Amino acid sequence: MDKSIGFVHHVDVTAANVYDVTVVPNLLYSEEESVQGDSGYLGAEKREDATTRNSQEKKIRYKINRRPSQGKK
Repeated sequence: MDKSIGFVHHVDVTAANVYDVTVVPNLLYSEEESVQGDSGYLGAEKREDATTRNSQEKKIRYKINRRPSQGKK
């Protein structure tokens, strides 16, 4: 979703057996400053095909929610 206008700018529909984290590079443009997602996207920034810098060469911050079992008790 585009943070400034609140509209979804890209959608990638896959089969149920495709992990969410595998399609992250297809969802990014080149101007992102941060990427936010649920626990299905854990490890997205560590993958070989991860986009880590935007078009201005600024580092993209990945803000991914942890699984409930990974929280502090």
